[in-house]
Amino acid sequence: MRDLTVSCLVGGAIGDALGMPIERVAASVIESNFARPIRSFQPPVEQAPCFRYGLSAGMYTDDTQAVRATAIAIAEHKCASPNIIANALSGWLFEESLGQKPRYPGQTTWEAINIYRQGHNPLTCGIESDSCGAAIRISPVALWLCREKWDLFEKGIEAAARVTHTGDGAVAGAMIVARLVRSAGERSTPALGELSDGCKSRRMARAITSVKIALHDGRSRNDMAEELGGGTKAYEVVPLALFHLYANKFGFEQSLYSAIDTRHPSGLDMDSIAGIVGAVAGAFNPQAVLESTLLTELHDRDTIIREAVELYKALNGLTSK
Repeated sequence: MRDLTVSCLVGGAIGDALGMPIERVAASVIESNFARPIRSFQPPVEQAPCFRYGLSAGMYTDDTQAVRATAIAIAEHKCASPNIIANALSGWLFEESLGQKPRYPGQTTWEAINIYRQGHNPLTCGIESDSCGAAIRISPVALWLCREKWDLFEKGIEAAARVTHTGDGAVAGAMIVARLVRSAGERSTPALGELSDGCKSRRMARAITSVKIALHDGRSRNDMAEELGGGTKAYEVVPLALFHLYANKFGFEQSLYSAIDTRHPSGLDMDSIAGIVGAVAGAFNPQAVLESTLLTELHDRDTIIREAVELYKALNGLTSK
């Protein structure tokens, strides 16, 4: 479980940093500015959102910052309650608790936590949005709750997601990622169709059905991206991540490179897609993460590993000494 915890959080950071320079960048711009295929961390092009924040090759975005803040808080308080999560996100966004400025955080997350700071109620601050922020930051919550029975696990995941995102699609996206992280710990791979069981979002359910059909028919990743859309909604981002994971049998670098090689005319939320792919594939293949050449160039690698180890120790009632 130690290696799984580390590889899940580090794998997500690797995917985030790998996708950072081409986030929302049109296919034509990528082809003109990057050598193909992309197999290492790259600096962002001017058209990428992270460019104006001064990020460089190997640096991660707000996605990993949110995961780090959440993991640190859970390890410290030995709890993944909505209040703990809201305070963690508030510290990151408004107090620079990570010792870093927020790296262009998602609008929904920022608005929700701003509301929380005014009323301090984590049950009423969430925004009716289907964007993918909850799915991105859910992995440390899933790791913490994985010892619970399924009904308590899913209630905890939903409560954690709704701190910032209350849309059915957003909650469904977080639930799907969390189920996969838990399945990795149980050493089982759920059938793709099982992931949408109980899903309240029709758009998410339809998107997963589309992925299932595409995999059966051997459709290309670019065709899948165009069908699902290039936006930031959870029912666009999470199903596309699933396509790469299932098409590559959850292989770590194989799934990540499949994501990074995908092109969309108007661009993709690539840091989020690759971050989810990296976290899930990392949980399924801890050794592959630890042996990846990408790990050596990841910004804050040792810090993220240390934070993941502290989360593992908290999970197992161990001291930090």
